[in-house]
Amino acid sequence: MKNDHWNLSRARRWKLFDPPARPSHGELDIYRAILSESRISYGARCALLGSTPEIRRLACQNNLELHCVDKDPEVYDQLRELVGEEDRSRFICCDWLEVEHSNRYEIVFADGSMNMLPHSQHKQFLEAVWQLLSPGGRVLMRVHIATEPEFESIEDVFAWARKFISRESIFTSTRTHIDMTYIRGGMLTVDFRDLHARVRELAESHKITKEEYDAYDRLAEFNKISLYYTTKEELRTMVEGMFELKGYRIGGDYTGDKNHPVVVLDKV
Repeated sequence: MKNDHWNLSRARRWKLFDPPARPSHGELDIYRAILSESRISYGARCALLGSTPEIRRLACQNNLELHCVDKDPEVYDQLRELVGEEDRSRFICCDWLEVEHSNRYEIVFADGSMNMLPHSQHKQFLEAVWQLLSPGGRVLMRVHIATEPEFESIEDVFAWARKFISRESIFTSTRTHIDMTYIRGGMLTVDFRDLHARVRELAESHKITKEEYDAYDRLAEFNKISLYYTTKEELRTMVEGMFELKGYRIGGDYTGDKNHPVVVLDKV
């Protein structure tokens, strides 16, 4: 299913990760707004592909019956601590691409879930989501979208960010620009093990500051995953015939958020 390195160790340090690794306040506000607009019934049955604690908390606040579909119960239990005692979600231990389709849901949440899978499985992922939904059901999914890079190198990204005083963490202010620079030339996969190694090389050659290096190095041990970006064009093609793409909504509260929109898909 998803990256083998999205494991218990990473879950235990989930608080260390800033947006875009986690949904931002603005993105969570979008989820809330869409739920309100959708007029979901009290106690509506919903599915979350993954164990994202922020979405689980949101489901509790909206009185939804949430089923979390994931393959690692330990990760699910670990992340429950970030939700609190109000977490009433249920766990279904299953591969996202093999979940039984007998349970139909009004809403399916997927916060970056599709991008954890290789590109060859993105269409299959969307087909599985389509099967999970009841007629007229809706998908709320944050998607990582590739765009043209604005910088020539990772070093240039840090140099740019260094010039601005920002309330954002170094990780948040640089991460998306670094990703876009990394995938320059059409390759849409970010191998974070390799990316962290490149950041280390910049630090060793004194091209970035110790603070900048530490912002990434503190995550290196727990960030041994790959992220598989898509494009708006690819997504539009993949959903054709299954979903009506209702639009992309941007959180508006951090650098690069346009690359991590919440997408609304209605089953057709």
